[in-house]
Amino acid sequence: MEHIKDYKLFKESLNTEKLNEAFSSSILRDFAAQDGLKSRWRGNLAKDMQKFANLAIDKISDADFTTTTPAAYWKGGDAKDPNKVGFFVDDDPGFIKWAKANKRYLPGSLDLKNISKYGVVLSVVRGGVGMWSGFQMDRGSTYSRHRKGADDRYGVLAKDYETRSLYNGWDGAPAAKVTRKNLIDAATRVYVLDLNSLRDKYDVSGLKSDRANSKAGATALKTAKEIKDENRKRYTAILQDKAAMTDIDKAVRDSIEMLNQHISDALKKGEMDQYGNFVIGKSPRGRDVSIKDGASAIRNMLDDYQRYKDYERQDKEARAEGREDNYYGREVKAYAKRLTDYAKKVKDKNYGW
Repeated sequence: MEHIKDYKLFKESLNTEKLNEAFSSSILRDFAAQDGLKSRWRGNLAKDMQKFANLAIDKISDADFTTTTPAAYWKGGDAKDPNKVGFFVDDDPGFIKWAKANKRYLPGSLDLKNISKYGVVLSVVRGGVGMWSGFQMDRGSTYSRHRKGADDRYGVLAKDYETRSLYNGWDGAPAAKVTRKNLIDAATRVYVLDLNSLRDKYDVSGLKSDRANSKAGATALKTAKEIKDENRKRYTAILQDKAAMTDIDKAVRDSIEMLNQHISDALKKGEMDQYGNFVIGKSPRGRDVSIKDGASAIRNMLDDYQRYKDYERQDKEARAEGREDNYYGREVKAYAKRLTDYAKKVKDKNYGW
């Protein structure tokens, strides 16, 4: 629900249905229109930037951008600063002219209009890393089901098909890989945004707070269902805060050991259900719990734990940058609650279908 709420606030702050049409910056408008800046499953650059930095994206102007060369970007301090966002583009006039003469179709949402003035966005870099959706500087844990792929990474160079399709026939076509050397070789210019400077000018956290307070003050106009839902959210938040203060690492470790013991005991006992599955025991509802249920519980708990640790790491990074209340911190609490609930189910053998 937090995602939906933030997105609604974002749309309100832009006061438009089509986000890219509301941009004051023609540079950002053209960049956001390019398919290489959209995650196929998780939205787009504008939404990601707004959620990450609490910015009124529609207020950013062309004057907020600085430009540099790819080589100068890597040699200077911008590459090491996670609050400096670099848009690496190919705006080679020769390539643009050739594309207009030879390209009838361009991959994704690229078209000659949105690449002609400022070029093709090859990658979006923060802290020296070509980012993935959510403005993240890493793709996630190797074994996580949430690990991001090439389609979740900003820019054309992250996607082999789009790179080959765009540059097919052009002499000196770049390789489809996001590396420092390749970006220096392939890009012709870097457009840089300083997030700290933008927060000073266009921060919307106060706007969100004002709107939240206004809505909370209108209780008399709410229905009984709305009041009940709001109380349920508060109760959930209290439980999440409480769960976040428990030793999650120990709870997961103990639960995994207990599940392994359940499976081991079931194998020694050798009792089977009518479907030929080894039975661990009975759930509180009287249903058979099989070793398949135990194996699934281990897998699901480890997946949630990996996600919890990933969000915990990103929350620490956000807090180090001065963002105490951030998306990652809220997810840490949500996953802590999930894991403590799962630990109780393991103890009660209540993890069967």
